[in-house]
Amino acid sequence: MSYIGGIGPRRARHVLACPAGICHHTRVISYATRILWLLGVVILVIALPGAYRLIPVLGLGVPYYVSLLLHPDRDCRACGGTGRHRGWMFLWTRRQCPSCAGQGRHRRLGNIILHPNRDVLAERVANRAKVRRNLPRA
Repeated sequence: MSYIGGIGPRRARHVLACPAGICHHTRVISYATRILWLLGVVILVIALPGAYRLIPVLGLGVPYYVSLLLHPDRDCRACGGTGRHRGWMFLWTRRQCPSCAGQGRHRRLGNIILHPNRDVLAERVANRAKVRRNLPRA
């Protein structure tokens, strides 16, 4: 049996199944790793006594809060962030995504919880546009 580039047959099958370096295993591995890290942090916070619980909370909470300020939106899962859905019968047709109303994004859960009454920039711009919809530009 011949090998591709000096790697074994099992790895060669994997290379052939995942062309251009895009592997279908990476998403599953990264999601599982993310869950394990989150579980580990929760166990660590519970296990630490008293004031030491503040260290991991601040170490993870402050960067998360900054991340919410810089990136308040996430991609829409229904349309993949495009804002459009493809037709099921005629594949060249498209329509507006009903989940995100064609925006391609939703507010992140942390942003909804921490800032329930504050609009993000795109929402403020849209609200201003609604107010001046039929008014002449000044």
